[in-house]
Amino acid sequence: MQTGDWGARLRAFRVRMKMKQEAAADALGVSQAYISRLEAGGLEPSPEIAERIDSLLRPPEHRAHFDHWRVAIRHCPGFSTLIRQHDDHICLVEISRGLRRLGEPFTSFNPGQRIGPDLGPDIARLLEEFAATGILEGTVGRVEDVWSFQADGKHFYFESVSTPCVTISATGTPIRATCRSSARPISPGSRRAGRRSWRITIPAFELFITPSVKAHLP
Repeated sequence: MQTGDWGARLRAFRVRMKMKQEAAADALGVSQAYISRLEAGGLEPSPEIAERIDSLLRPPEHRAHFDHWRVAIRHCPGFSTLIRQHDDHICLVEISRGLRRLGEPFTSFNPGQRIGPDLGPDIARLLEEFAATGILEGTVGRVEDVWSFQADGKHFYFESVSTPCVTISATGTPIRATCRSSARPISPGSRRAGRRSWRITIPAFELFITPSVKAHLP
């Protein structure tokens, strides 16, 4: 059972489900006044009531859409991630099973982990360029790029498409990135005609990047 701010969680659930306090009170076997005080932070539920609240919030049909996104990405056999800007850095929300199977550094990535500094300054600069497109603020609808990495003596090449998947004002806009893989290098293609490309290499991670990613308005 999850623990935490029961009042805030219950209120967020009611807003999402368009449920009135009366209906929540009936479902939990308490009074409407109790619900009002709980959501206002005026009381802490007993273990029994907390368990009832948890049971109300837990069924799949009551999950937030974003929770379903996370589960889908986590178990995806392909290559996909969810990332989010948090304060002045980008952190990982979820990483797919397919990417983890490629080995390091993906195997060691955990939800909530800051992306960039642990992989070197070049990766940090790449993420700065990505953020500069405006996708993290929702001002563009899609960002495309090509990149590759090396692990266990093998090269993996990707063409990525990153899109905002949902807006959560309190925590930023999560970005979903999906990739197409290839056994050979992927050319930047005609859409990047005239743009130079370069390679950035750090231990077990080699990127093939264009100086400016291609951003698309919503």
